[in-house]
Amino acid sequence: MIRYLNAQEVLHLHQRTIERTGGRAGLRDASLLEAVLNRPRAAFGGAEVHPTLAAKAAVLMYSLVLNHLFVDGNKRIGLLCLEAFLRLNGMRLEAGPEERYRLVLDVASESLTMDAIRAWVEQHARPAPSPSRETRPSGARTRVRRRLTITSPASQPPGDDAP
Repeated sequence: MIRYLNAQEVLHLHQRTIERTGGRAGLRDASLLEAVLNRPRAAFGGAEVHPTLAAKAAVLMYSLVLNHLFVDGNKRIGLLCLEAFLRLNGMRLEAGPEERYRLVLDVASESLTMDAIRAWVEQHARPAPSPSRETRPSGARTRVRRRLTITSPASQPPGDDAP
């Protein structure tokens, strides 16, 4: 069973990201956030539009980054939610900071197709070690705690929507 992020979790992640890395807090459109969070669940004619975990993760990141739901931090929250979604589903990303940074910039500049993002996720997603999974109550949500660091490999001044 696939687990999905909800609006409250995304808003919490965004607030913590802004507090830790800077920028202006604020959601531009709450109904658009709900629509974006439902994209990975989309179905047509009874078939899932995004049938794999990687496809669901890719469309989530793509939608968060390109719909500019937040005043600041759209690229940061896109990557953070990609990672959180994978972790909720027992996976983790194996990619260095530079690879993650390049992915976010390529998504934001629309240099990657949805299939290319999905392929990147498939290439970099690995099962997450989770010895505590057996002791966690059934249905309990995984709390994602991780220090967010998305910085340019080369120094750059922060922009209005710095990654």
